[in-house]
Amino acid sequence: MEWNVLVGVIIIFAVAIGLFSMKKKK
Repeated sequence: MEWNVLVGVIIIFAVAIGLFSMKKKK
């Protein structure tokens, strides 16, 4: 099992949600 892939996906999701929240808040 590739943990790096899982961690990468989680980071991408976190960043995407953060950017979306910032844009929506603005």
